[in-house]
Amino acid sequence: MPFFAVQNLTLLTLAPCSPWAFTPTETITPQIRFDKEERQRWYRCQTTRHLFYTAIEPWNPNQRLSKDNPAIRLYGAVGDFDAKIPDARVLEVIEAMKIKPTWWERSLGGGVRLVWVFERPVPVDNNEFCTAYLEALVKLLGMNMLPAFDEAAFVDPSRLYCIGDTWKATGAGAVGYADLQALLVRVAEKFHFKVNTETQVPFDVVLPRIKDLYPNFSWPCEFKPETQGPSFWIAESTSSASAIVKQDGMFTFSAHAAKTFYPWSDILGADWVKDFKTKSLFKATDNIYHQSERGVYHMIRPWSKGRFVVVQKDELVEYLRDCGLSNKAGPGGSQSELEKARSYIKNHQGCDGAAPFLYNPKSLVEFNGGTYVNLQHKLRVMQPSKELGVWGKDGNFPYLSAIFDHLLNPRNQLDALQAWARYAYRHAFDLNPMPGQALFLAGTAGCGKTLIAQIVFGTIFGGFADASSWLTGQSIFGSELYYSGIWCADDTIVGGSQADLDKFHAMLKRLVANQNHLFHKKHNVPFLIEWLGRCIVTLNLDFHAIQHLPQLDNSTADKISIFRCATTEEEVFDGFLPREEGYAKLMQELPHYCSWLINTETPAEYIGKNRYGTKPHHEPSLMQQSRFVTRAAACQEAVLTILDQYWEEHPEATEWSGMTIDLMKLGARNPENDVAMRSARAEFWGRDIETLRKIGQLKCSVNYTSGSRKVWTFPRPAEKPVSRTLAPPPQDPGDFSK
Repeated sequence: MPFFAVQNLTLLTLAPCSPWAFTPTETITPQIRFDKEERQRWYRCQTTRHLFYTAIEPWNPNQRLSKDNPAIRLYGAVGDFDAKIPDARVLEVIEAMKIKPTWWERSLGGGVRLVWVFERPVPVDNNEFCTAYLEALVKLLGMNMLPAFDEAAFVDPSRLYCIGDTWKATGAGAVGYADLQALLVRVAEKFHFKVNTETQVPFDVVLPRIKDLYPNFSWPCEFKPETQGPSFWIAESTSSASAIVKQDGMFTFSAHAAKTFYPWSDILGADWVKDFKTKSLFKATDNIYHQSERGVYHMIRPWSKGRFVVVQKDELVEYLRDCGLSNKAGPGGSQSELEKARSYIKNHQGCDGAAPFLYNPKSLVEFNGGTYVNLQHKLRVMQPSKELGVWGKDGNFPYLSAIFDHLLNPRNQLDALQAWARYAYRHAFDLNPMPGQALFLAGTAGCGKTLIAQIVFGTIFGGFADASSWLTGQSIFGSELYYSGIWCADDTIVGGSQADLDKFHAMLKRLVANQNHLFHKKHNVPFLIEWLGRCIVTLNLDFHAIQHLPQLDNSTADKISIFRCATTEEEVFDGFLPREEGYAKLMQELPHYCSWLINTETPAEYIGKNRYGTKPHHEPSLMQQSRFVTRAAACQEAVLTILDQYWEEHPEATEWSGMTIDLMKLGARNPENDVAMRSARAEFWGRDIETLRKIGQLKCSVNYTSGSRKVWTFPRPAEKPVSRTLAPPPQDPGDFSK
């Protein structure tokens, strides 16, 4: 089970960790160990590289716990004992504990820490409930069996512990979930309202209704449970302190009262409560959808971070009970409130399936004749900072600016790259995503292309996915990819065969050209969804990598943008920070970069008139290089050689015409062409000549004869002009001797 940690207490970003496996890299001086003030300063020093851990996962696991980023799961518990207790005594107490810790360690100051690792994480709703659960854990785990237990630190969800000396396993293993779950139920019963009765209503609606019904109502203090005041609903009562507010009604000891406890239905009106319960029925069923084909329900649970999850009937029934709906039959055996809720969901809130529709805030999407639950209705791009984004070393995202400034070679490509990013980001920010080109970043190792693709663009667009298997046709499913706005791949995804490359290029073209894609989860019926994200392919500059660049023709040129990054180690940015430090710095700067994208304009020369928003960028040297690493390049060399030979042998010819097999026969006549012709195959040559014609590498035309023959016509090149010689004079037709 993972814990979470930072390297020092100035950092706000968390990372998963296993503290028991941590090896310190810094020397812990005696001054740090024995001087508490010096130790605290070391904790908060920005250059400290140590481990400060917690067993509590916040809502955003990449950020430290706070009021706005509350606790959601407990993976364990850490008890801190601020006393130098002998080892023998520690082991003696551990042996006596009913639920033994998994580990124990010495703090830097010489104290003792006991660490329990849970078999399964314990869900908690918020910081307050987390504290309540930790308070209950004190007794369950027997924390007070050792002296100097720091209970205040234990029940504080935001507390981080500085790792000390060598960890020692107790041999007890992880804490079983049964005891933890039983405790969770007990704490929840006290912390949350009890299961509602048919006459109970939420407390927050009580006071407005009271003020409507009883104009002379007054209360000596805040109206809340366990406060005391008058029996305002009893006309004869004159005492100013004859009633106590309870969660489910009013308790009174007025002499004029007919009974001691009045449920809210008696005070607020039975018809009003009934009407409220009817409305509550529909509120309880909000955002719950039934998929009859699978017999399941899609709904949002407290632990699902606002996303829809699949639940079975039993779990739905449990949820509806928690919403206060009764399972008791109505008058005359009619449907219970819970049964009515289920019937309403099945009859009025059906769906055909569930899938992610990116940057679409609707929880239910109508698409292609179907109705689908949107599994990503909460997904948004990173929000821009309120402060205006300023580029450069004197701006508010200097580190990212420097990375971009050194990324490309030549640098004049940068405006085109930012135009691509700006178009995609602005439309996604406005919840109106639009299609855009696939992006190729080709450069030497370590130049930052993967960082830009995965960390920068992946983060601001809400996450990235590795699309390698899908793009190479290795997976027919790939449903998990559509949850992310950025798909990434690198130059290791394709094998060496031309067939693999052709498949990769075809899949990439299909991804960009078609916004409708087949969403296919295993064991589910596939259906079409809309995906308007972006694909980024990062390449090195070797022969194998460059083969991944597609050959651009009229059908692909507008769908692909190709950028050349730094090509040598000398050109690579020398200011990259260490991994974790650099990541934290980028997380601070990215909102300012987003603000810059929103508030700056794209130069007119980069705005495209096609459906992809920006003009495609094709770095010339990369395009030239890519033309010489394909199978078609070998075909091109052979064809030009054969035609050169033909022009020399036929100086009067203005063109050559024939089928592919005719061209191959022409080449085979010359023994010098044996090496090239030995491996030549007509079906490959026909396909390669067509490719070369489309991308302008071979000047020729094609015609189809009535006999379904494909005839190529190659005009004589201008650099090889026709040789025109005078024909000899005609001879005397009667002179047969000549």
